[in-house]
Amino acid sequence: MPFALSPEGLPVGVQVLAPALGETVMMRVAASLEAAAPRQARGPVTPVTEYETVVGLEVHCELATATKLFCGCRNAFGEAPNTNICPVCLGLPGSLPVINRRAVELALRIGTALNCTAQRSIFHRKNYFYPDMPKDYQISQYDEPINLGGFLELVDGSRVGIERAHMEEDTGKTDPCRRRRAAIREAGYSLVDYKPRRRAARGDRLPSGHLLGGPSRAYVDELRSILVATGASDGRMEEGLPTGRRERLCAPRRRGRVRDPLRSEGT
Repeated sequence: MPFALSPEGLPVGVQVLAPALGETVMMRVAASLEAAAPRQARGPVTPVTEYETVVGLEVHCELATATKLFCGCRNAFGEAPNTNICPVCLGLPGSLPVINRRAVELALRIGTALNCTAQRSIFHRKNYFYPDMPKDYQISQYDEPINLGGFLELVDGSRVGIERAHMEEDTGKTDPCRRRRAAIREAGYSLVDYKPRRRAARGDRLPSGHLLGGPSRAYVDELRSILVATGASDGRMEEGLPTGRRERLCAPRRRGRVRDPLRSEGT
């Protein structure tokens, strides 16, 4: 599905809800969307071979802390849906968050392993509605993250630039198999959010659609190894701890084009 249409009627960005896709499938999707545009708006048809896939990866990691990020509730997997909650988790009036020192230590440890620069950081309230986020805002970092810059070196010697690795709290969980009931137990878990650098610096090899099963997979595997080695996670993926969520954003662009697609990837 396209995110939007350009003034010429062409799709801007493509979101595909499906299992991992190779470049050939992505290019067929782009060609189909272009062919479906009004003929008077789309101009001459561009061959599929003139496109390349730009992929942005956003990875979240739940830190292996005993308690949540801003309160003393236990961080425990597998317990009843709405246990381990308090007024801070629910955002009740008068409740004040207090930062988890252990979470900060683990975030700094990860940043050091990723060759990031640790800096003074601040938190913001990111206001938006989630059915499983009762306070309607998420405490996160934006303009002053705890870890800035850096890179991850892959086993083949190439590098993936790291834009930032910031801290934030997790939301709850919605169970679609139980009439979309919300489980608030996970609200407030400690997260670190990693964003690869959008533009390559010297020596970088950004994850791209050319090898969706190659550099992007190697990036996630190497990142998981670092999280386990630093003690920030115990690596139990079935519990969402090492890389709790991996969001892949794909958009086609013409080959050789320096400017990014109109929709920024990995943001």
